[in-house]
Amino acid sequence: MKPYSSEPSRDPTLPPVTEFAQAAPEPSLPNGAARLASDVKDVGLQGGQAIQRLVHDTGDLAAQGAKSVRSSAHELRERSMQLREAAASYVRHEPVKSVLLAAAAGAALMGLVTLLGRAIAR
Repeated sequence: MKPYSSEPSRDPTLPPVTEFAQAAPEPSLPNGAARLASDVKDVGLQGGQAIQRLVHDTGDLAAQGAKSVRSSAHELRERSMQLREAAASYVRHEPVKSVLLAAAAGAALMGLVTLLGRAIAR
């Protein structure tokens, strides 16, 4: 890190600091206040534009999200229809196995409900 120096910058592309001081006279208070008001107005406009971009981008993201949800819902609906058809086909081709599987699933479910009921009652 270079030590602080009060000498003007030695960058050849920039004029010396003394030229800036001579080129621009000290602004009076009304001009300074006008410049400040202009700067505040510019910042306000830039902030407003940034908010408009943010709102627009948020709307785009929301539309993309909605499209993704619709697509996923459609895929889920299609998959559930395929599974339903597969289950119906299995029941048509294996009716006895289907009834026995349903009875076993029902018995297992009742056993689970009974165990949970006892655990809650304690």
